[in-house]
Amino acid sequence: MSPRRHLSGAAGFGMVEVLAALALFSVVAVGVSAAIVSGTRSNFQSRMQAAASALAQNKIEQIRAIAPSSGTTPADLTLGLHTDSANPISGLEGSGGKFTRTWTVTGVKAYLGSTVVGWRPNMVRVEVHVSWTKPAAGDMAIVTYACTTPNCGG
Repeated sequence: MSPRRHLSGAAGFGMVEVLAALALFSVVAVGVSAAIVSGTRSNFQSRMQAAASALAQNKIEQIRAIAPSSGTTPADLTLGLHTDSANPISGLEGSGGKFTRTWTVTGVKAYLGSTVVGWRPNMVRVEVHVSWTKPAAGDMAIVTYACTTPNCGG
């Protein structure tokens, strides 16, 4: 038996099979890595939204806890745009974070049927915005209504 015949009859993988297996592995690996990157990005975006939601809700609770006194409107409830003094704020309300929290206070329209007839006295609409820019920009808002005097609406 010659060595040449012995090698040609040996069982094993040919170059075509090896290249086909490498090509298939490459396609699967690229697909899996793209899914991992997308999942990681979605997970991080969800964490940012959850932290922003908590910051907005916390400000809403602070506004609802304000006990107005007669004759003066609390500073956080004066009409206009307000900016959190700790901006940029962290998810735990510390300074130096990734979030910016603002709130806008506007009057509340009074209606008679479907017609606006003026403004509701001593009541305001408060819209709290929390935004972030990194790693991808995002924004969320929550709205509440508050009284500016002890006798709301009167």
